[in-house]
Order: sequence, then C-alpha cells, then structure tokens
Amino acid sequence: MFKTAAITLLAFFLSACVPIPQEPSQAVCREGFVVMRAGQSAHDPIVSDLPGHVDIVKAATGLDGETLTATFQFKDIPERMGLNREGMPFSTFEYFYTVNINIDGGSIYQSSLSDYTLGAYHQARNMDPSSEPLQNILHAVLWKNTVNRDEITIYFDEVPGHVGLEVSHQNDTLTMTAHVPGINQDSTVLFLAEDYLTGMDGGSCEAN
Repeated sequence: MFKTAAITLLAFFLSACVPIPQEPSQAVCREGFVVMRAGQSAHDPIVSDLPGHVDIVKAATGLDGETLTATFQFKDIPERMGLNREGMPFSTFEYFYTVNINIDGGSIYQSSLSDYTLGAYHQARNMDPSSEPLQNILHAVLWKNTVNRDEITIYFDEVPGHVGLEVSHQNDTLTMTAHVPGINQDSTVLFLAEDYLTGMDGGSCEAN
C-alpha cells in the first residue's frame, strides 16, 4: 500500500461543501453536504437512485481523547461486493469511504481544506471481475493532508499507527477508529461514501 499519494485539487473544487453553521444542531442540508463537529451524529435522507452501500442514512462520531470513532450506517451493505468491475480504470479507488477532519473546526471542502482524512478503500488492481465481503477488500488508513497550491496538488501522507475497521452486515454499518493528533470537540468532520461506477453520498443533513 502506498504511504504517500498526490491528487490534483481541481476535482475537489468542482463540488464544494456547505460551511458548518453557527448552530450545527440546527443544520439543514441545502446544497452539498453540511459539516458536523467531532462527537456528533447526523441522519441523512435515503436516496432512491444510489445503491445501499453508498447511501448514507446516518453518520456518527465518538471522541475519546484524541481517538475518533466514525460510523457510517448505510441503507444496505451487500454480503459480497463486485470487484474489478467492467469500466474500472486500473489502480482507481473502486470503493472509497472517508471522514475528512479539520482540527481547528474550520470549513471543509472534501480533502482540499481538511487536515486529515480517515479512509477505507479498495483499488482496482486487475481486469478479472470477482466478489468479496466488504470487510475483506477494504484497506483502512489515516492520512495527513498537505495542500501545495503552487503545484495544484494535495499530498496524502500515511500516519503511522493502527486504524480499526469493522463492517456489520446486521446493522449495515462501517466503523473506523484511529488516533487523530490534535482532534477535539471543536474539530469538524465530513463523511463521504463513493462507488466509482455508481455515485457518491455524504452527510449530514441534521446534526444532533
């Protein structure tokens, strides 16, 4: 697995997210995705044209010191996920679940303005279609994000340490746990789930 990745900023700036409001408990999703604070939970409406493993119905976070637990609850997580499907470019993230984190509590526009990204992903590696349980195919990681505006590039450096990952088919949840240096109750987080071939969803609409 790579220790450092670099991605151009253009794709991130094409779809900006709504800045966190003054009272996040009153937040309503209008355009893009509303950001919530670490330790909060949020519900998201079901989207009929998204598959179950992308459609977030609840995003929940727990904070114990600098240890963040982030749980995606989905409409449905299939028992097996298709891998290396037709139309997947080689080495592209086929499935990608991320929690973008801003330590100082500022606005987040996906990874382009976040300090860290807690993520779980599967990369298409060959052209042989197959299927596996989601738990078996995902690699979990915490990246520290550095924006180089001269190069129009974001660098993702893997933070040493264990990142916990658990998928529950009974509850349709995906949970990641990691030590995030400097995170606190004022930090902001943004949940995103993406299937390269079928679309993307994010939370949250109502932080509570």
